[in-house]
Amino acid sequence: MQRRMSGIHVEVDSQTCYAFPLLDDNETALLALPEKIDVTCTPPLTGRVVRLQKRLQPWNYQYGAHIINICEVQVWGCRDGLYGADCGEQCGQCAGSDTCSAVSGHCPNRCQPGWKGDNCKRVCHNGGFGDNCSEPCGYCSGGDQCDPFTGTCALCQPQFQPPLCEVCTGKMYGARCDLNCSTKCGGDGSCEQDTGRCVEGCVAGYRPGEKGFCNDGKSLVPPGE
Repeated sequence: MQRRMSGIHVEVDSQTCYAFPLLDDNETALLALPEKIDVTCTPPLTGRVVRLQKRLQPWNYQYGAHIINICEVQVWGCRDGLYGADCGEQCGQCAGSDTCSAVSGHCPNRCQPGWKGDNCKRVCHNGGFGDNCSEPCGYCSGGDQCDPFTGTCALCQPQFQPPLCEVCTGKMYGARCDLNCSTKCGGDGSCEQDTGRCVEGCVAGYRPGEKGFCNDGKSLVPPGE
């Protein structure tokens, strides 16, 4: 039986995984083969087809070496979600329903939001969140990292609007951007984020009162002024 293993190459697609010795090259090693042979691809290979291919030297035919005498072949690979030489590593957070490479653990497309790295095993940090950690965090209190998945902050710096701690929008002001600018602000109606004072003064017929607002009860311009 061992003689008939001469020159057999185990291939994964077109990549050689293992080559048995030729009888005329190393008869001692060939005859010492056990009946059950475990072949491990080193380094690990990936592919769709495992092929046993015979490579001969002419005189080997007299020993029946042109025949492959194998009773059973079992092919083992990693289950989806595992990778590595012994399939002992868990895949990272690959996007969608993708599974990682059984050899390297690399995710084929991208990571789920909040994760980064070739294997998608590192959570976003250093001020980023979302897809590939490419979205910048807002102005979290104390310079804290925002949530790596949603971008929300536990607390915002003053004058920034939760939950993403962005610049006040919608003509709002205050420590939590929860106060409305005066409806009598001129121009585009915006006001200073910290004080609420109108950026472009008041609309016609109004002027700032004691607190600098255009609608603090003392703002109506008397007729004739």
